[in-house]
Amino acid sequence: MIARECAMSGGPDNGFGTEMLANRVRVHEALTALIAPDADRLRVSPATAAQLLLMYLVSMSGVVFGEVRTPIEPAEVVSLLLDGMLAPLPDQERKDQC
Repeated sequence: MIARECAMSGGPDNGFGTEMLANRVRVHEALTALIAPDADRLRVSPATAAQLLLMYLVSMSGVVFGEVRTPIEPAEVVSLLLDGMLAPLPDQERKDQC
């Protein structure tokens, strides 16, 4: 937390905060592009889904609060994306898949 404050408040000549923001934007854009082909299956926009995923990953890492946590299993991330963000299937589609 202290390191973040120091890096972010390094003054106008400090490029670290600007670089961090630019990297976050690039990651968000890449995730949005990855999710976009399935936009019609989502109940939120691809950009919102990407933001939610990023927030989830950052919050679960414990880094923000200085904690060390068990890494998130890939299956949990996939479940969040598929089960937590997909809109429910209409009844007819559900019956066809059974």
